[in-house]
Amino acid sequence: MLSLVLALSSGHITPAHHSTSNHIPLQSLLSVSDAPLAVVTQCVLWLVGALAFVNVVVYVVNQIKYFGEKAEQFPELGRTLGTLSGRLSQVFNNENLSSAQQVMGTIPAVSVLMLFVMFRAHHENIFEDDPNYRTFQGGMITLTISLLLLCLDTLTIRIQSDIFGNVSQVIGSLGMFIGYLFLLWGIIGVRSSYHEMSSAAQWMCSLAFLQLGSFVVIRVIKHSQRMTEGYSVPQFEAVSELINQQKLIDLLSATSFSTVLIIALFYLHFNHLGEAPVTKLEQSLIALCTIGVFLQAVAVLLKVSYPDIINRLGTLIRMIAMIPTYLLFVVLMGCLIHDGANSIAAWNLILVLFVLAVLKLLVTSLQEASGSLIEAFDDSNAESTQERVRSFTKLFQDMMVTAAFAELLCVLYGYVHFRGKILLNEEPSKNISEYGYLGACMCIATACMFIQMLAQCVEFFLGANGVITAVVSVAIAGLYVGLIATFVAACT
Repeated sequence: MLSLVLALSSGHITPAHHSTSNHIPLQSLLSVSDAPLAVVTQCVLWLVGALAFVNVVVYVVNQIKYFGEKAEQFPELGRTLGTLSGRLSQVFNNENLSSAQQVMGTIPAVSVLMLFVMFRAHHENIFEDDPNYRTFQGGMITLTISLLLLCLDTLTIRIQSDIFGNVSQVIGSLGMFIGYLFLLWGIIGVRSSYHEMSSAAQWMCSLAFLQLGSFVVIRVIKHSQRMTEGYSVPQFEAVSELINQQKLIDLLSATSFSTVLIIALFYLHFNHLGEAPVTKLEQSLIALCTIGVFLQAVAVLLKVSYPDIINRLGTLIRMIAMIPTYLLFVVLMGCLIHDGANSIAAWNLILVLFVLAVLKLLVTSLQEASGSLIEAFDDSNAESTQERVRSFTKLFQDMMVTAAFAELLCVLYGYVHFRGKILLNEEPSKNISEYGYLGACMCIATACMFIQMLAQCVEFFLGANGVITAVVSVAIAGLYVGLIATFVAACT
């Protein structure tokens, strides 16, 4: 992390939008083999690495808990597993895991938005010593350090004080809020007025404000609830009644899909940079998907409200917006597949996004069926039908958990693909071919993730057995190998 600070300490602050002398463009920093990575790139790689590490730790903890619950089946290790499982259950309780999921869930979107500002700055000839860009870099360093503190806090590695309590969480949360403000400012401010933003970029920026703004508001409300616990504050009690805990959870769920949509819009914007513009069909699909996400957020705020007419209005808006949004996104991914891609990284990114969209569509459809449509069935069959729908819903939700690495992989795929095109001015496929192993490793990571999902389907229908367990173990190992190899290539 010290290299990030040193990178900012060099150079002079001078305007750089159109001057061509005594400036160091991003390309010159990245095209020289012995030059350090750009500051924003380092921030993204730190965040991606931290997210991957936390996911691995959580996975290992869950596996130890699972075997600890079945300690009687392992006589030799039963006592050790049982003791270790009990300690881990105390440390990684549901509250800690829920908090970790909320904080970690924003990292893929934050990383993509950082890359968006960096790539756009290079394309618009905004250099490293531009005042606005340097300010943005400082904000991203603050955000990265803060998120790393919160990552360590989720692993119970924290600074604790008898007076101030959990110092890591206080500093991390404050720095995270400041970093988000710098990121949102950078999306708007770090750009040249001589270049127009594409429609994909404009919709992506609106989603960034929705997701990060919602997250900040949720964290502020939850922190205020803890601070005012035991005290009577009429003004805050009115706000807490309007935005209760369930609404906060539903709002996070409604805006979670915006990360996938942000990644897709990031790809669309830079893929068409300097080439033919986005087609009218794709522009329409982008607009409808984004509006659908916003309508879901509005519906969450209207649900469980008083009077009852507003509650029903929120439910109606949610039902109208959800399934069409995901269905249209599947169609958009189909258009990208039809258009083709010019690197193996781009193909993997599109396929992963397509599968995520299909899963989200299936989960949402089944949830709506179990919650609303099931009422249309005869009472004698409603219970069994509802149970089957719930079983399928859980299957697809488990597959979504398996795809937790998908967004992280998409960040790496997007960076590796556009690094060649935008930063190095060469064909992405040519740049990737310089790393002999990289293309194969990316395919292995994507394939292993799909194999895990397929194994879950087979286990659901046929039941668990040793062969499926072995296949899942090999797939998990392959996923980690591919992820690490892609990460190493991105660092070099």
